[in-house]
Amino acid sequence: MNYVHKNGKIIGPFSNEKIIELLEAHTLLINDFIYSDENSSWVQIFNSKIIKLHYKATPPDINPNVENIMSLTDDEVKSLNSMNPKMKTEVKIPKDLMDKEWFILRKNKKYGPFKYLDIIKMLNSSSLFDYDFIWNKDFKSWNKISDLKAFSSYYINQVKTNYLPELGNIFFRRKHKRIKFDSKVFIHDNEKHWTGIGNDLSPGGTSVTISSSFGEVELLPGDIVNIHFKQTRNIPSFNAKAEIVSKWYKNKEFRDSPLCYSFKFNSINKKIEDYLTQICNEDQKAA
Repeated sequence: MNYVHKNGKIIGPFSNEKIIELLEAHTLLINDFIYSDENSSWVQIFNSKIIKLHYKATPPDINPNVENIMSLTDDEVKSLNSMNPKMKTEVKIPKDLMDKEWFILRKNKKYGPFKYLDIIKMLNSSSLFDYDFIWNKDFKSWNKISDLKAFSSYYINQVKTNYLPELGNIFFRRKHKRIKFDSKVFIHDNEKHWTGIGNDLSPGGTSVTISSSFGEVELLPGDIVNIHFKQTRNIPSFNAKAEIVSKWYKNKEFRDSPLCYSFKFNSINKKIEDYLTQICNEDQKAA
């Protein structure tokens, strides 16, 4: 059986036939990583035995000679060139998705309509974030952008390949194992301060919930803050300098919903970083 590493998660197990089916449905990409009992290591799918076996071809049993060589005219050569697999392929984004009118919700105010590519451009320029809510006429309610397949990494990559090659890496992806962490944290930006409750913690970052009782929280992705972590049973108190990478509401009722922030550490004590790595790995093994 096979396991796949995709978007920071390990999924599976899958049979060889299921891997091929997922590839042909574009749920998996050939550059995703796969682990199998045969390989006993992670390899990209296009380098796996599954691909080689499924798409294997039998070579001709004749050698080129004057009798079996067929000469081609210039027009026939052009026809062969048109079949070059390196040429631009058909766009995988459905046309109706491109043509839809999208609306954005912010602080109970609706903005729009916007086209799909306009939404992607706003995400790329950080004038719109994956925690923002969006709607089109096919939806019964507002949805967070990060929850929609239309804005998944697959579709974003299609847009980048076929329309907007200048796109950056729009969405933040976790690179570290995390543990649950529900202790108080103190956040300040040298001007204002906030108290929050941790959600999780890793050697690379943390996420924190800040109650709406603190009023309007003006922190935005890209801001740099200082965070003080209060001592818990197994984690000592420590300080870190961190950058906000995403922000979202715990529920869709803006007025009363707590705000959640994800941070990546820019500066953290090396001993603390090593200790967090150790306990995160131990927690992963125990799970």
